[in-house]
Amino acid sequence: MAPVSQALRVLARGNVILEHVFELEERAGYGWAPSTQIVIKQGSLQKLGGRDKEKWQGRQVTLSAGRIRWTNGYQDGGLDANQVKSVQPSAPPGLPTGLFAFQMESTAKNDKTYQFAAWSEVERDSWA
Repeated sequence: MAPVSQALRVLARGNVILEHVFELEERAGYGWAPSTQIVIKQGSLQKLGGRDKEKWQGRQVTLSAGRIRWTNGYQDGGLDANQVKSVQPSAPPGLPTGLFAFQMESTAKNDKTYQFAAWSEVERDSWA
């Protein structure tokens, strides 16, 4: 069988989408493993990153029951719900015109604060 980055079987029932996902386990040595997730929201956002946190970079973001994940296609990140302390609108320095930011304070990585931005205020508010 050829390597597969992600195989999806989607079943829609009302507003809830159930996905059967084969994803790489984050713990070394577990290989590919099936998991079932309830996806609450999915979309494209900008995330503040780079070594000095000066670049806004595109990410595909998925909010599921108990977890938020983001990817740029080759690098993944994410937090479990119990790692998120708060989510609120923000205005970080250097926010490009036309982006509406929100921050996610976490208990991960020494209480790291993640900055995300959407292309509209309505979209930002739907995530925050």
